[in-house]
Amino acid sequence: MVKLNNKIKASTLIETLIAMVILIIVSGIATMTFINIAHSGSNTLRIEAMIQTQNALAETIKNNTFFDEDYSEGSIMIKKRITNYSSGKNLKILEMNAYSLEGRFMYERKEIIRIKEP
Repeated sequence: MVKLNNKIKASTLIETLIAMVILIIVSGIATMTFINIAHSGSNTLRIEAMIQTQNALAETIKNNTFFDEDYSEGSIMIKKRITNYSSGKNLKILEMNAYSLEGRFMYERKEIIRIKEP
């Protein structure tokens, strides 16, 4: 009978467990850091301002309410302004700015719209 003297080199169970523990600790720290950054106050308010501004823009276009107005939604104040576009008779610029209730600028959206004549 032939005897094999070749040993297969592999990691032991303890080495594998230690590597897994290290990976779990590192991924836990990375997850906590990501969650803290994502939930920081300024980022959350800016995202909320962007969403509310886009919703107000879609509602304005849907309802054809093309006039200047200011209104508050929650902790955000939205200012809507309509101005004439320089090179078009039926074209207007719809500008929407979002501010915090303290007056700090948070988000701006401009769009060229065509107003249908009755």
